[in-house]
Amino acid sequence: MSQSVKQQLTTISANASGSHKDQSDKYRAVLESISVSPPEEARESLKALVDQCSRHFVYDANLYLINILSFTLSLIKKNLDSGQ
Repeated sequence: MSQSVKQQLTTISANASGSHKDQSDKYRAVLESISVSPPEEARESLKALVDQCSRHFVYDANLYLINILSFTLSLIKKNLDSGQ
């Protein structure tokens, strides 16, 4: 996994204050960095992201992020499937 992604996830969990939208925007930035990663690195980074999301989110914050996550994951999957 990219050290940058790991560091971003650590920073987000350590600084969990702010609105749900602020937190979601931070995770969106991580997703964007994952989306341009090489396929194998993206897979490992996505696993770490999903694991962290399942441990640290409250339901209300999830609704916004789930929409962003599902859309972004579909784009990443297309990139991984095409080998980009």
